[in-house]
Amino acid sequence: MSKFQPKDSSKDGHKKDQNASHQRTHGIQRRQMNRQLGRSMQRFGSLPNNTLASGVDKTFQAKKENSSQDDFSELKVTKDDEDFTQNNKIHFKPGNYKPHSTEDQENYESHTTTENEIAQESIISEDGGLITVTLYDGAGIAYEKELNRDIEGIRDYIISNYNWNAIVKIMKFGSSKVGDFEYSSPTNLKGTTADNSIIIPKQGVLAIISAQLQDAIAQNGAEITSDNIASILAMIDGLPGAGFAAIMGEDSQNTLRDEEGNNSMQREDGTEIEIPDFSSDNEETPYDFMRDITLARNGLWSDEDSIVNLTGLRRELEITEDTDHLVQWNDTMAACWIEEDDDCNKVKRCKHYIATTEPGNRDANRMMRPQTVTTLLGLHKGRQPGGRTKNILAQENDMGNNELSFRTDRGMNLHPGGIIGNQRGGMGVSSQAISSLPGGQGAVNDSEFGSQILLAEAFCILSKYGKDRNKSAYFYLKLVAEEAEEIQSLKNSLTQAQQQSLIDYERLENIFSEDIFSIDIENYLKNTLEFDIENESNILQSTTTEGYTQTNLADGALEISGTLKGARVAGSSEGCQVIFGGKTFYEYWWNTINKAENSGQRRWYFTLVNLTNSYNDIETSNGEF
Repeated sequence: MSKFQPKDSSKDGHKKDQNASHQRTHGIQRRQMNRQLGRSMQRFGSLPNNTLASGVDKTFQAKKENSSQDDFSELKVTKDDEDFTQNNKIHFKPGNYKPHSTEDQENYESHTTTENEIAQESIISEDGGLITVTLYDGAGIAYEKELNRDIEGIRDYIISNYNWNAIVKIMKFGSSKVGDFEYSSPTNLKGTTADNSIIIPKQGVLAIISAQLQDAIAQNGAEITSDNIASILAMIDGLPGAGFAAIMGEDSQNTLRDEEGNNSMQREDGTEIEIPDFSSDNEETPYDFMRDITLARNGLWSDEDSIVNLTGLRRELEITEDTDHLVQWNDTMAACWIEEDDDCNKVKRCKHYIATTEPGNRDANRMMRPQTVTTLLGLHKGRQPGGRTKNILAQENDMGNNELSFRTDRGMNLHPGGIIGNQRGGMGVSSQAISSLPGGQGAVNDSEFGSQILLAEAFCILSKYGKDRNKSAYFYLKLVAEEAEEIQSLKNSLTQAQQQSLIDYERLENIFSEDIFSIDIENYLKNTLEFDIENESNILQSTTTEGYTQTNLADGALEISGTLKGARVAGSSEGCQVIFGGKTFYEYWWNTINKAENSGQRRWYFTLVNLTNSYNDIETSNGEF
């Protein structure tokens, strides 16, 4: 068995007894493969005075292709007695590694493994360009395959083909296959595209390739030979597609994207996560719960100041056929963030609301599966601001055999619902009335973001004044503001609400003066948009309201149900994440977005968690928390 040995030279800073130790501890066997296919990933630094390799030996290539029926056209081959540098990638013949610096020695120690690990040398190299995989066969000949993507290209592929929880699982799997790459869900995210390289670090991309390489070797007899080396390299592309999902033990890419079966209630340190009392005014405890449950379900979370995290909690409580699987308002949607108080203390904030994460009927309507997705500012049906999601795993209805489908073309929106009338949260709106505003499908640049956040602010202001559907919300705001001005002109004191009405009216007029709003959009906001906050308030405060029933759930959350159409969740919102009431939704949405201009947040991570099993445990124990 040949060994991959450092040079025995005092000028290189290595004593003979150290070399002997490396031979015993870090030697790489050339033939016999152990089941543990250990670390095969390392980019070496450039060394001086190396010889540039010659081109592929065409005679050798033809001979091998004829004998093995494999395509060697992508491979570069060099003989055993050559070391070379090519395109910033370093290759060394077995037994001829000569470290010239402390960095090179560290690379050597990181690259080599124990005798019972990997038996064939492999190098996965990347230096700002395309990635190259190099293998040596038993005869000491190097075969090189250059992938057609760089780190960023593979990262883009992953983001385009998966939701975030699947990406976290891919990274964790890569960490389990590569000894020097440790990964846990990041919590220092900023809600921008810069997060991509934090969630999918360079080491994570290379770990994917390493895992592919290990699987390819295992499928080819656990040994690299001149006859199978092309087959091995052909199985490596760096893209975690359906084949990679199989390597991870998943039935398909969709099962990799799905967290339905993930009922974990444990933190990373093994301690138990407890459901809080949602009837309490305490915000720190539900914040900690939302954080812990999100990370336990492979979601994304940020502890950075003013970065808002979104969570949905699903409680599947209507499971009998006699109710035809009609869903009630018994889920929770929350916005959580950390902010500084006046004394510069860090304060955890958590605002949670009555919602449904599964509108309609479980048999007849499509549903969003538990997962973590990106949410952007945008429009719901071209009529009102809301959250636009992308890369969604959906469960089709019974007619679709409840199949899972990954939807990249359209998402499932965050918006208001419920209440008598058109079930739009008691709001008077008109479909497509503001669809011309840029960023309606999801704001992806600063211009679209600027348009959408101003529109959202206008809706949030108006949602506080539309007391009923008899007049527009703007009419009521203007009326209150004019009354406040008259009181002020008489030198009388204003209430806090009156003072706020003047601030809101002035701010709204400034928003209307922005060039982004056409006359038609301005007229829509002034004359068409209505809210029904008096009726909404009565229902949410458990005041006797005909047709609605309020029930306190075992974890302190409130359920709204009833026989009236407005008390049910419309199937037209199938798959969406819906908060009960227009005013309540825009309170939630304002808490979500009002820090973004200062924090720089441009996307929000929404994690949907199925809490049913854990909720039932609470209910079984008589509601004890």
